[in-house]
Parts: sequence; structure tokens; C-alpha cells
Amino acid sequence: MDDCSRAEILYTIPIIAILKLKNLNIDQTKSFEWLQSPSISNFQEADQLLIWLNAVDPRGTLTQLGRNMALLDIDPKLTAMLYKGQELDCLSYVLILAGMLTVSQNIWWISEDQKSKGMNLRARAEFSHESGDHITLINIYLKWNAFCAKNKDKRQQYEWCKNNCINGKSLEIAYEFIQEKAKQMDYKVELHDSENLNDNVINRLLQCITAGYFMNLAVSIGPMRPGYQIISTFSQTTNELVIARAFHTSTLLLSDQTHKYVLYNELLSRHGTNYLTVLSSIDLNWLKSVSEDWYKAINGANLHTIPYESFAFENVGRALLEAITGKNACQLNRLEDITQATIDIDYKQSKLTIWSSAANLSKAKKIVQETIEKEKEKLLLEVEEIQIVGRTRILMGAGGVSQMILFAVRKIDFIRYTDDCSCFAVTYAKVEQARFAFNQLKGYIEQDREIAVSNSCVKVEAAIGKQSYRLKAIWYLTQSTGNGRILFQKEKSARDAYELFKRLHYRCRYEHLSKLPTIKVTYCLAKSNQKAFINFRSFWNSTNARSRIHFPEKSKIIQNRQNHGSSLLLEGFSEDDDEEDIRSRFQDCDGFVGVQVLRGRKGEIFVRPASAENDIKAIFNHYKSFQRDTVSFNPKIWYGKVEATVEFSDTVELKNAIKEMNGKTGIIGHGKVRLLEQLRTRKEDEHVLYFQYLNRSYDKYDLIKILKENQLYDDVKTVIVYRQKWENENSTTTGPNKVHFDLEASSENLRSLFLSKPNLFQSIPHFQIPYCASDGTATAFIHFNDPVDITTAIQTYDNQVIQLSKDSSKLHLLPSIAHETIISATLRKTIPDKIQEAIQYGREKCKRIRIKVTSLGMEETTAAMKIRIEGDDIQEITMAKVAFDTLMKGMEYRYKDDREKTRFIFDHDGTTALQKIQDETGTYICCCYSDSFLRIYGDNQAPDIATARIDEYIENILNNRNFTITLDIPKGYIRHVLKLSTNYQDTIGKEFHVKINISDVKRQIQITGKKQNIINAEEAIKKNWSATLTEQQLLHNNNATTTNNECPICCEIANYTLQACGHVSCLNCLKQELSRKFDTTLSNESIKIKCVMQECNSILSLRDIKTIIDRENMSKLARASFQAFLKTDMDIVQCMGTDFHHHFGDVNSSCYGKIFSLS
Repeated sequence: MDDCSRAEILYTIPIIAILKLKNLNIDQTKSFEWLQSPSISNFQEADQLLIWLNAVDPRGTLTQLGRNMALLDIDPKLTAMLYKGQELDCLSYVLILAGMLTVSQNIWWISEDQKSKGMNLRARAEFSHESGDHITLINIYLKWNAFCAKNKDKRQQYEWCKNNCINGKSLEIAYEFIQEKAKQMDYKVELHDSENLNDNVINRLLQCITAGYFMNLAVSIGPMRPGYQIISTFSQTTNELVIARAFHTSTLLLSDQTHKYVLYNELLSRHGTNYLTVLSSIDLNWLKSVSEDWYKAINGANLHTIPYESFAFENVGRALLEAITGKNACQLNRLEDITQATIDIDYKQSKLTIWSSAANLSKAKKIVQETIEKEKEKLLLEVEEIQIVGRTRILMGAGGVSQMILFAVRKIDFIRYTDDCSCFAVTYAKVEQARFAFNQLKGYIEQDREIAVSNSCVKVEAAIGKQSYRLKAIWYLTQSTGNGRILFQKEKSARDAYELFKRLHYRCRYEHLSKLPTIKVTYCLAKSNQKAFINFRSFWNSTNARSRIHFPEKSKIIQNRQNHGSSLLLEGFSEDDDEEDIRSRFQDCDGFVGVQVLRGRKGEIFVRPASAENDIKAIFNHYKSFQRDTVSFNPKIWYGKVEATVEFSDTVELKNAIKEMNGKTGIIGHGKVRLLEQLRTRKEDEHVLYFQYLNRSYDKYDLIKILKENQLYDDVKTVIVYRQKWENENSTTTGPNKVHFDLEASSENLRSLFLSKPNLFQSIPHFQIPYCASDGTATAFIHFNDPVDITTAIQTYDNQVIQLSKDSSKLHLLPSIAHETIISATLRKTIPDKIQEAIQYGREKCKRIRIKVTSLGMEETTAAMKIRIEGDDIQEITMAKVAFDTLMKGMEYRYKDDREKTRFIFDHDGTTALQKIQDETGTYICCCYSDSFLRIYGDNQAPDIATARIDEYIENILNNRNFTITLDIPKGYIRHVLKLSTNYQDTIGKEFHVKINISDVKRQIQITGKKQNIINAEEAIKKNWSATLTEQQLLHNNNATTTNNECPICCEIANYTLQACGHVSCLNCLKQELSRKFDTTLSNESIKIKCVMQECNSILSLRDIKTIIDRENMSKLARASFQAFLKTDMDIVQCMGTDFHHHFGDVNSSCYGKIFSLS
């Protein structure tokens, strides 16, 4: 490193020094005794610049212009510009421009606070000129000078500068420069008003700028964002192109028009990005009037054919774009340096565009493609630990695929992750497990990298309970009758099973009960308030729909901040009009969502009248095919409307009823009654396969096996193979002895079978006394102390034939499953009827399982209770468990289906309000603060009443909080809007008590305040816009509506962009697609979640999966992923049962850890 900094003359072009030496008749400047001589290249470049500026002739002799440059002692480019101004009779303006250029970097006063930023934008728009920054600088000086001429008070001058965000000291420096140079040129500056800057004067000024700064030429390489290519004769001989962007203070950025050719004042570099300052657009023909040699050197005749091309990478997800850009765009700058190209990132369109020369584009594309693939690979490496049950967890990665299953492992902590090394700590329950892992993994090669392992030990107390494990053994004491049946939930599954069994030569038939036609009847309990909310997807949709409203109707637009939707509040329509009438007026509008008519008093709770059923029957009694006993009601009443269904046996008569009554008033309730034909499956509808002449050795498990092998068992309700009746102890004198002997003999044979191989099991099996059902099905329970024995027994003896005293029978071994639910005393007191309903439902629907209820306290009716569901049929156990959980889980609360707004209840005031609502409504409200989650328990209408009360509480919060709406500024009008910004902020903002911010980058106006206030402020702003502006805005919005991306599944507007591939779809379709992966029969390859676009086939990142799938459904995907992984790893044995509640270990065990480093 040098002891002192290098002299400035060594790295700058000594053009002024050379001019002065030549003016002193020292022509041999290279042999001059410099203190430190500039480089030869600097001499050559300086000589060439002076020739192009006409300061010296080709022989190196000073011209008259060159002598003037030496006398003025300023940048020769400024001198050339000044004398061109003298020639074109606009020297006063050029002198002002020259003075302003000397301080151009310090003109604008910029502050970080939001108010100052808005003032700065307004000032830039006020002084700006469409030709560029040079004329803008002249504007600033002329207006400042005019104000100072009228106001001599320094304080007032300071306030003017402050209000216009201008640095007054810089203007004073410019003033002194102007006076000094005017005196040197023997010229008296004549200052005119800025109004005199007509097109003729501006044209002459731009020609003057061209005369001095023609060498600072830049040509646009595309839109404004990619920037400009610097045109330099000194870079023509190299392949390295210099690309720069317009500096953020340039007024050219306030125009949506692309300026092809610009001249700039200086080239700056900030954070690795080049910027051009003080730009103005010029006519290419003006360059022909400057140096002919320079024009030829840059190949000026072909400037318009610069071979610059672009390539866009479509559908690059936001996560990838952020990774490519890096913090403070550092990664992007590095990538631009490597590719020698300009890269434009568009997050909205999920697009990355490369702008480069045609020769370099292929190389740049390859580098960017490799970068995208590298970052995508990192994104797909993300994993998350998800608990299956107990200590069993999976590491789920991209595509929802399990990367690893954790059994003995207690915990995995990721310590460090880099491109070169991954370091994490693994905790085991037993020291033996940790020692085994240490020996197995030390030095192991994984993905071409060696695993380094070190010891660590952390002892903690952990209680791990032991339990007994039961196996259910089933065999038969009676013969099959050869008949059976299978009941299906779905017709398709039944028909597929029918075709399957026919192909297998089974004697069977399919039977299906037909459906009866049904009418949905809707009527109102209260009169309309002549107010309705018409909901749209966006603010502009609701704005466009206002044209459908006619006097005396009135309307207001209400913006929904959370989902970016908007509603139109319609008032004054006919009292008889209902949702269907209003929907018919607006359903063809863009973005229409639905209609809600307001009825009754605010907060009124509607209850279905006791006479509702008789009222329904009364209006249909005169139809002969009307089924009087089939009237049913929707338990929930939405917005004062009762919904009921009735059935007819005759379709023609049903259609006549609809024709005669639909849309008529005075029939039932208030207003019009609405009738809609629909199909509905009755409870007794069945899809049944009946079997005859089955093989007598077959039982239901053989049929179930066939169904499972062909993926047809999921929709099966029951499978029955009829057997001969077992003679009980009271039938005959000899029968009981025989039956009892057969049961004991078969039980003894079963015991002998299990004890015949003493080394087969880890624990000794214990047998319970068997019992026999009425159809001759014998059952016994076998107990083990080790869950592995359950699996061993099934693998060894299941489906084997055991010998009775005379006959033989198949033996089926099933894990005995139990599901327990503990209900607290508070919940039992709150919903006693629903608890009984759940118990009764399980006992009626699932005949082959048992439901046992036990009180856990002294008080039988008020203490906590335990409900135990147990049996041998996994399918029925699961059905009963799901049904019981569904009935018992209460009402999940969401504020108008908007989960985000529910969070307003989770604070101190909200907790107090919930306690009050719970006491007053007789409900039990369960809160989960970490997930902003509520469940409401209660009998009858109590949960609905509590829900309405919580809605009111949240609505009160929403009505008293600030909202923000965004108005898009139409294309080409940003300068006009910025000039009016003071009016928006000082007048409209204060009048309506709102805060108004204008973003020139996003081309948007943001209004923040109370709901009604921002609506009023929005209307006031629109009145300030010209008719042309409003028309242009509507046109822009209409065009924008038609260019929205469509979901490839439902063809509706897409509202979600995938993080990795960038393809779009609607969230509902993605949820439905991903729900297909909840199937636990899928393989590891089949469960892999990919993009829904057929041509894409990209694997979804874990971030996408967690966003798309609801929190409660992630456990379903985890279970399916877990089962899929088990199919690929033959070394893992699955525990028995639906919940895998099998744990083993010592009561006071320690946790032993290993530190793994993959490097």
C-alpha cells in the first residue's frame, strides 16, 4: 500500500492543464516537466477530446474557441456549450444552465421522513420539464430568482427553498458562477420568466447542450428500468459495454415514455450499479452538427441499430427472485458483472429479464439459468420436522415427501447450514442408541461428503410409561351360508366393485335405490331494510358497477383491506327486491362475488318459528306427489332467510310448483319466496352388492382383501358374510355341550399354536377367556408386553387354518384398537345434549365396536368424563372416532371466513370480552392464542349467538381502526398528479382527516384513515382529476382486468403464485389438488406434490405447501407421507393401530446427543 494517496492528475484527464499550457505557447505538453506526469493514454485521450471539441486543430494548435476555453478555466464541455449559446442567441439561459450543472448533485434537499419525501416529489413535478433535467434546472433557477427579486427578506427566501425542497446555498453558488462567467465573457445576463421557455428556446438550448456534451451520449436498451448503454469511442474497441440507469431524481422517470437518445452530465457508481445524472432527451440528427470524426468513430449512422436484445425467464417464483437479488441487491450486481448484462426483476409478473448485446445474450442466459437452478435447489432442500404421534416424527421436504423418519431420535437441532457444510445435533433417548449411531455414521460418505461425529451428553428426567399390547384373535365355529353383501357410500365404487367381482366369476348383483326430486324453499322472516351489500373482487370492479345504479337509488363503496375486495352498499331499492333480483342486475359485472340484503334490526338474532313446518306444508298440500313427511330445515338462518327442502315423487308436478310460486310475494314470510329444484340423496339410499354361492371357506376379510388390493375399500360402509346360527346354551340338551367343547378346544389349539415356538416372541403371550357371537364368530384376546410381538404374530399366524375338534377354521389376528376422549367438567356441563348425541350416533352407526362412558369424579353428572371407543374393525373405529370428533369439536370461529381478522380478539380486552360472552350465552369458548384460533361449544343456538356477539366485537374494532386504499395513477399522468400533491395533502387530507401518500415508483396514491373518511377523500381526489384523466383511468382499469392470469384448473382469476416455478392458480383449486395427497395408500413417488401446470412438473417447495394446506390438514399430509415412506424402507416395522400409541423405554431415561457435521 502506498505511503500517501496518488496525485489526482495520475487518474484524471489533464484537459484543462493542457489547454493552459498551449495557451502559453507550450505545445509539447508530453515533454513538459510535470511534477508527476500523466499517463500516455491520458494524454492521447485529452488531445482527442480537444480536437472533437474544436479547441485545437489536427496539428495541435489552439483555435479561437480553445483560447476562450483556456481563459474561462472551466470544463471545456461547459465552454463549448456557452459559446454555442452565444451563437444561437440564448446565452443567458445557457449561463444559468452551466451554473446549475456545477451544483447539480446538491440541488435537491432530501429527508427520510415520509412528509418530506412527498414534498420532494411534488417539487420535482412542479419544476420538471418533459425534455429532461437540464431544462428543469433552468426552471428552478428562474423561479427562485423571480421570488428573490420580489422578496428581499432572507428568511422568506429560505422558507421558499425549504417548501420546495431546494438547497438555497447551492443556488447562491450557481448565481456567483453565472455572474463571474458572464463578466469574463463581457455579457450582461438578462433573466426572463420561466414562462418564456417556449419550444423554440428549448430546442436551441438542447442544441447547445449537444454541442458541449455530445460525448456523454447514452442509448436506451429497452424500457426505462433496464437503463442505457454508454456510447464512447474509447469503448468501441473492446467488448465490455457500460450500462447505467437513470438516477432516481431524474424527471425523465416521471414520464412513462422511453427516451431513446439522452445526454448526461455525470456517470456515478453506487453499490456496484452505474447511474446517469442530469439527463435530457435529444434529436439524433443534432449529433451530425458536432465533430465529424467523433460521429464516425461511434458509427453514428448506425446508432439506431444497436444489437441489444432481451430474454425473459417467465414464472420465476418470488422466493427465487429474492434469493437472486440478495440483500441490498448485492447478489444482483454481482450477477450483472458476471453476465455483462442488465437484469430486471419484476416481482408482480414473476419474471426475470436479461438485456444484453446479441453476441453476449446466449452466455448471459446460461449463467442466469444456472443461478436460478442453484437457488431453486436450495429452496427445495428446506425441511420441517412434523410430529406423527408420540416420539415418531418425520422430516418433510419439498413435494410433501418424507426425507427421514425419527423413532429413537428425540430431537434434531440444526446448528449451521451453508453451501459447504451442514451441522446439526441429534438427541437420543438411550445411550445405546447414541453409541450405535456414532459407530455407524462416523466417516460415512453421504452425497460425496464425509460425516464427522462428536460426543455430547445431556441428562434429563423423562417419564415414559409402559403398557400392555393386545391382539384380537377371530375364528369361526359355524359354516358360512355362502351369502353376503357389501354396502358402499358411492355409486362409482359400487359399480367398479361389481365389475371386478364379475371378472373374478363371483355370483353377485348390484342394487341402487333411485333418488327423489327435491325443492329448496327459501323465504324471509323480516322485511328488507332496502339496503344491500354487493360484493366484488376489487375496488375498480365496484366502481365500474356503479353505472348500473339509477335514481332514487344511492350507493357507497366500501373497501376490504384484508382480502383487497370491495363492496357496493346499495340503498333505496324496492322493498320486494331480494338477493336474486339484485344479483340479476349485477352478476354480469366484472369481479362480481355475491349479494347480501340487510333485514331486521342491527344485531337481531333470527330464530326459525315453531310454525315453519306447518307453513311449508300448507303451501304444498294441494300437490298430490308432495311428500309431507320429508320437510327438513337448515339449522342456520343466514341474514333472516329460512331454508327448507321438500320432496316430490312426480318431477312434472315439482316443476309446476316452481313455476307457480317462485318469485311470488304473499305466499309465505315477508317478500318473495324462492324455489329451486335440486337432487338430494335420502338416508335410505344405498349402493349394495349382494353375493350368492360364495366359497364356504370365505369370510368378510377375504372380500375386504380383494377390495383393498384394488383400491376400492375406502368407500365401503360394511362387509357381511352370513354364517349359520350358533346354537346357544338353551337350545337343546346336547347342543350346548358340543358348542362349549368346540370353543374350548379351538381356544386350546390357539394357545398351543402360539406357545409352540418359544423363541418367536420377546414376551410371553397371555390369553383371555374366549367368547362367541350369535353367528358363531369366536373371539379371544392375546396380551403381550412388547409391541414388536404384535407384528410378529400377525406376520406368522394371520389367515392360518386352525383345527377344531372336528372342523377347521381360518384364524384372523387384528390389533385391538382403542380411542379415548377426556371431556372436562366445564365442557360436559356446557354441551350435555351433544355429548349424548355423539355417543348415540356411534352406537347406532358402528355396530361392531363398543363405546364405554366413565365418570372421573364423585359427582356422576357434573364431573369430567372419559369416553372409550374400542373394537377390532379399524375402519369402523376410524369412522366412529371421526364422527365423534366432528360432533364434539364445537364450532370453529372465523370472522366472516376471514381468519386473519380473528386475531383482533386475542388481546387483554378481547379475553375480557370473550369471558363476558361465554357467561351471558352459556357457552364454552376454547382459545388457542398461538394460532389465533377459537372454538365455541354450546347446545342449540348458543354457539350462533356467541358467534354473533364476537362478530359485533370485531366489527366495532374494525370500524374504529384505520384503513388504507390504493388508487392507481393512470399511465402518463404521474407528473400531473405530483403537481397536485399539495392540494391532496393539505386540503383534502385535513378536510377528511386522512393521510395521503403518493408513490412515484409504484405510480399509486395511498389514502389512510377511517372507512367513510377515505371514501370521501377518494371522491374528492377524483374530482380534482380532469375528465381526460378519469377516462384514461377507466380505460386502464378495464384493460388491466382482462390481463389477469387465469387459474389453469377452474379458469377463474388466479390469486396465488408458486414460490419456486412462479406459475399461478387460485388457492381453492390448489387446496383441492393437494387434498388428493392425503391418501395413505399412495407410494413415495405418487405422493410427491408438483405444479398443476402440465408442462411444468416442478416440485412444490415446503413454503408453498404450508401456505396452501390449512393448519389442520397438514397432519393428514404428514400421515400420508409417513405411510409412503414406510413402503420404501423395508427395515421399518409399522406399529399397530390408528394412532400408533405404542411407546417403550425406561421411566427415568437420559437423552444422549450426537453432533453431526456434513462437510
